Amino acid sequence: MNAQQQQPPKSKTEALRLLFRFKRQKFSWKFQQIFLFCLGTIILYWVYSKLSTYWWDLYLLYWVAWLGAIPFWYGSKWIFQMLTWWLLKKAIVNSWEKIDAVVYKIEYIESWSTYQRWTFIFARPKGWLLEGMWVIFKSERLNFRLPRTVLRPWDTISVYVARGNTSNYWIDIKDIFYRALE
Repeated sequence: MNAQQQQPPKSKTEALRLLFRFKRQKFSWKFQQIFLFCLGTIILYWVYSKLSTYWWDLYLLYWVAWLGAIPFWYGSKWIFQMLTWWLLKKAIVNSWEKIDAVVYKIEYIESWSTYQRWTFIFARPKGWLLEGMWVIFKSERLNFRLPRTVLRPWDTISVYVARGNTSNYWIDIKDIFYRALE
């Protein structure tokens, strides 16, 4: 009996596993952007060092410079977006209204053309504040399926909504996994 009491329930282990996958999904996206930025920087530095030596003699270096500018541009643009999202997330948590919403649908999409799988969570507001309004909140894209042990329809989740504008919202996905761990 002691062995059964020491093992966490299946929902908690599943929530831990999915929280790890969610963090890995976010980390892999950040890693791709940083890798593109560093790759572009290395290519542009190499081109600059060769151009300073040979100057106008190697026309091929100009093409390499254009090719190096592409990952540098996308990497730096997305790194800037990551930093602004990090600052925006802090502002959202501090200044927006936190409301409870009821999950009414968890949609799992499998794309045969791109071989990708996505999960979206759809929720409606709960409580007197937005009752009677046809507001639907849609979560960000998740790259894995959410089992019923972690989240099922009619569960309550946290949604941050801008004051006076229900079209600006953010669903706290990590909170779903932390609630399942409790």
